[in-house]
Order: sequence, then C-alpha cells, then structure tokens
Amino acid sequence: MAQGTYYFDAATFASATAVFTDSDLTICAADGYYSDGVISRQLVNCVLLDAVVCPNCGGSPTPPALVFTCAIASLSINNGTVGNAVTGSVVNGTIQGGFTPSTYSLGTNAYTASVLAPAPYTNAGVTIGPCSANAVGSSVPIVPQPTLAYYYLRGCQNAAGNVPANGYKNLTTAPGNSQRFLDGNSGDFWTHDSNQPTVSSTTNTVPSTTQIVAGAFGCPDVTRNGYVLQRCSDLNSNFFFITNDSFDNAQRVESAGVSYIINGRYGGGGQSEVPNVTAVSPLVIGCPALPPTPVPFICSDAVLTISDGIVGNLVEAQTANGTVASISPNTYQAGTTTYNANIEVTVTSVVRGGEDVEVSNPNALVPCQAQGLGEVITPILNMSPNSINYPGGYADNRILYITANGPWALTFSGGGTPSKTGQYFSVSQSSGTGNASVTLLYNGGVNGWANSGFVELRAGNAFGSIEDTTALTIQIAGPA
Repeated sequence: MAQGTYYFDAATFASATAVFTDSDLTICAADGYYSDGVISRQLVNCVLLDAVVCPNCGGSPTPPALVFTCAIASLSINNGTVGNAVTGSVVNGTIQGGFTPSTYSLGTNAYTASVLAPAPYTNAGVTIGPCSANAVGSSVPIVPQPTLAYYYLRGCQNAAGNVPANGYKNLTTAPGNSQRFLDGNSGDFWTHDSNQPTVSSTTNTVPSTTQIVAGAFGCPDVTRNGYVLQRCSDLNSNFFFITNDSFDNAQRVESAGVSYIINGRYGGGGQSEVPNVTAVSPLVIGCPALPPTPVPFICSDAVLTISDGIVGNLVEAQTANGTVASISPNTYQAGTTTYNANIEVTVTSVVRGGEDVEVSNPNALVPCQAQGLGEVITPILNMSPNSINYPGGYADNRILYITANGPWALTFSGGGTPSKTGQYFSVSQSSGTGNASVTLLYNGGVNGWANSGFVELRAGNAFGSIEDTTALTIQIAGPA
C-alpha cells in the first residue's frame, strides 16, 4: 500500500464516506485501498466501502468480499419526450433487457432496469435489480395550425332580381366588413356581414367556389330591393321598405323600436312605407315571443308546509312563495291534522311551463291546506324549593328552579282573602318552555297577610293544570 497524503470528509477515517487528494475535498482519490494505520477501506468510484481491521498495514490487506448492488451500478435515466423510447446508462455493470416502462410518460416518473454484475464482485455474471432512477417526460411540442372559421355572407341581388341564399364561407383570416365575394361558376355576389356571429362549424355555406374579390366592398350596383314587412305586434303585413341590402325571409328587423319580419318581396301596391329599417343583430328569424297571459296564484304555487310540533304550541308554517296570513287551527292538534291557511300573494310571478308568468291576483288571499303532525307530550314539571320563608317588611329576591319538557306558566294564589300573594310577590319570567331559573321578587309588604301564599307551576299556560307549587310564608308577629 503506497504512502501519501490524503484527506477525508469526517472526523475519523472510520466514519468518512470518501477520500480526496486536496484539502478542499473536491478531487477524489484513485480507486484502491486506504488505511489510517488501524483499519483499511476500499475506495470505489469515490465511495469508501466497509472497513476491515488492518493486521499489517505495511502490506496490502485482504480486501473484503464485495457484492455488486444497484448503488454501485449507479443507474441514470435521460429526460425525454412523452412516447419516445427511454434511454439511460450505468456507471458499473451492463444494462440487461432495456427499461421499464419502455417509453416516457408525462412528468417525473421512475424507470427501472436490470444490470449484469461485473468482476471482481462476488456476484459477477448475475443480473441484479430492477434498479430504479427518475426522469422527466415532456409533452410533444404542438405546432399551431391556422384557425378555420366560418364568416357570414349576404347575397347580392343580380340583374334578374334574384338573390343567392345567405350563408357562411370558411376562411383562415377574417375578411373586412362588406368585403365582396364572387362565385365564378354562377356569377353571384355576396358581401361579408361582420355584425353576424362567426361560427366554428355549420352546414349553411355558400358554394365552395366562392372567393374574395380583392379590393371590392359591398354589392355591385343593381336594382334596389323592396320587401314587404309584417308587424309583430298585430301580424299586419300592410308595410314595405326599399333597401340596397338583402334580407332573409322572416328575418327580424326594426324601425323606431317596432319589430317587423320580412314577409316576401315588394311588388308595388298600397302598403305603407316604413323608414329607417335596420336588421336585428345578430341575425334573428321570426317575431319575438309575446308575453304570456297572466295566471292566478294558486295553493300549489305557495308550496305550503307545516312543521311537526307539540300539541298546544302555535303551528309553524312555511311557504316557498307568498306569506301565511292566517292558519286554523293555530295550535298543534294530536296526530296528523289538516291545517287551513290563507296565503297572501306577495310575489309578482310564478313558474308555468318552465318560464316566469305574471300573476293575475297580486295581494289576494288564497286558501291553502297542508298536513302537520302534533306530538302529545306528557308534561314533566317540577319546581324547587317547595317552600320559602321571608322576614316580614324586608324586600328580598330568591330563585325558583323549574324542570320542564314543554311549555309552562307561573301564577300566584293564597296569602289571605282577598289573595295578597300577587300584591307582594312577582317573577322575572311568567312563562316559558323547558328548564329555567326564575327570580322570585318579594317587595317587603305584610299588610293583610294571612296564611301561606303559593307560586303555582302550570302546564302549557296560565290556565293549565297545576303541576307543582312553592309555599310562601312571611314571618310576622300577627296580621297587620
């Protein structure tokens, strides 16, 4: 083992990963065996292998048995284009059988290959793997193609008074407005109408032999066109107009805000001429739809529903349209019950046949019915404490604790004849639903007090059955 000065990348040779010939650790030492006088390690491709004890570092130690692995093979895959064959290489060994997958996929993906181990490794001649490495697959560049679109052409009247049908011409470049086109076979002319929409596909085309007439715009000078007009509001056809333009039959036009449609050629006669007629853009065929006749708002338009509730409680009703003005009965009845409601029409339109239609009875009251379930609940009502004693003449507040599974109310009784309880006592909450803590207020009065008074806990409301009481007594020497 030759002597020399070398550098390694750790505090000790045993923990180092590589050997270098410069102190900056940038130049790897040559493959071979290196020792610090205690252990010997083999350097392969700038990687230190496992250490062996050096019995005589003056001579060459017996190298450890090395097994060829994927790490030593160092597989790398080249980046490529999606769909192309995968390419790559190894630092050591020989790739066997190509790569898996064999073609590139989009993005970063793993590719594998088997590698034949070379000598002097203990598994020389054996195929190991698959070994794996990542590579990036990129999309095939798309060469932009000219965009083909269809442009609307209007036919020009010829000398015989005929107008070729309007249609579309497919072009890769948009023509100018009123650009003239000519069909060399028929001699017919068209002009481009840029106010009409350009489409990507259509079967309504002019003859394929129609071509642009360079530098020419508008129709050639011929006899002017006359058209009969039908007024859309009443279908009256006693109108006409004269124009240099050509129009489709039933095409919608306007004059002074009034809609008409083309109703054939004008051949003279007693019709009234309409001035300043313009085409509706984009092209529209036929009159606009007349607004539908108003319809009455009915119960089904309200979509009335009744929530389930507890017997005796106020009925809760909901509508999708309109407002519940009244409902009878207005409290829940036991079981499934039909409730009668009056729905005020507060909407201006309803849906009929998939479209909104004006209602003919706004603000009316429409009778309606719906069913709801009333649940009977056995009241569970308790109040504590069951008695309270007050020192006479001193105002005082105490707390009543109510346990309930439904609505309740508090009333007073007793305390003399007539009853004084309601004069000397009051509560912060006289009714409620469910559990509650209620403040009982004593004003200090004793005049005329005799016998005990009572706070009464009633089911439902102030007229319900008494479910529990709290006795109220006042400490006095005798009736005042």
